[in-house]
Amino acid sequence: MNKKKFNACFIMPAFNEQKNIAYLIKKLKKIGDVIVVDDCSTDKTNIISKRNGALVVKHQNNLGYDHALFSGLKKAKQLSYKFAITIDADKQHNINDAKKILKYLKKGNTNVEGERKNIQRIMELIISV
Repeated sequence: MNKKKFNACFIMPAFNEQKNIAYLIKKLKKIGDVIVVDDCSTDKTNIISKRNGALVVKHQNNLGYDHALFSGLKKAKQLSYKFAITIDADKQHNINDAKKILKYLKKGNTNVEGERKNIQRIMELIISV
């Protein structure tokens, strides 16, 4: 982990994302460290993530997206990151937006969030109000 250079990490919950994970890790590692939370994947998500330089938190049971986010945030706190940015492993987020979010955080904003057209989870509804 290159915490000294960036002091930022990207938390990526992942369940069977072997198709996308290497690409996302490579792109994100240019601007911060990557913590992949492997939510009991049955494919090669875990191996590919480690090979591409991500720190992997492995769930022994599938606990779901929200718990995976919590596990990633907990790990980021344990490692004393100043910034923790969540991003999905299915490539639905634009990687360039990650750079923008980090820029706003470095300017002193304590919370920066993106916007979705379709709310998928209860937490997204709560945060978007």
